[in-house]
Amino acid sequence: MLNNLNLAALGQYIDLVKNKPEEGKAFMGITARWKGGVNAEITTHAKKIGSQENSRQFKFMSGEPEELLGDNNYPGPQGYMLGGMAG
Repeated sequence: MLNNLNLAALGQYIDLVKNKPEEGKAFMGITARWKGGVNAEITTHAKKIGSQENSRQFKFMSGEPEELLGDNNYPGPQGYMLGGMAG
């Protein structure tokens, strides 16, 4: 383990993808429902990574600050995207 990352499992996954490149492909999607103004409710869909499917779903709201005609109640799409890239 290094920084709570299982390096042995990571090495096994790397070997799997080297031998079967299709196992490295990921498919995912979302549904966005407009909630008025600049607010939207986002629902994530099940994702497939290689031959494995992960069926968990999440819902969250997206909005904008007052300067962009929002009510400042929810993070904006830019914040979610930057947070996702940092994660």
